[in-house]
Amino acid sequence: MPSAYVLFNISPGFEGYVLDEAKKTGCIQEAYVSYGVYDLIVKATANSNEDLKELVTFKLRRIPNVTATLTLMLNDQKLPIKNSVERKDSHPQLPPMTPLCH
Repeated sequence: MPSAYVLFNISPGFEGYVLDEAKKTGCIQEAYVSYGVYDLIVKATANSNEDLKELVTFKLRRIPNVTATLTLMLNDQKLPIKNSVERKDSHPQLPPMTPLCH
């Protein structure tokens, strides 16, 4: 099933309202209030990429008090996650920078 993370900028004080309206679409799988550049992050799913595009464009972005969004479309392919990360030297560590000002 196609899915995307949608990051919202919302008018102050309307985070709960926007979340409630987003949930009414029936397509929200996860939701998080964020304290940073974005105010709300939701994971939305749909039956097709076209349905997902319509959900974001014509429903989520048009919720009152949404001032901006950023949509991160997800690939259906799941990657295995290992318990430890193996470091490869394809990008060697740079030496520490020497301060230019004292």
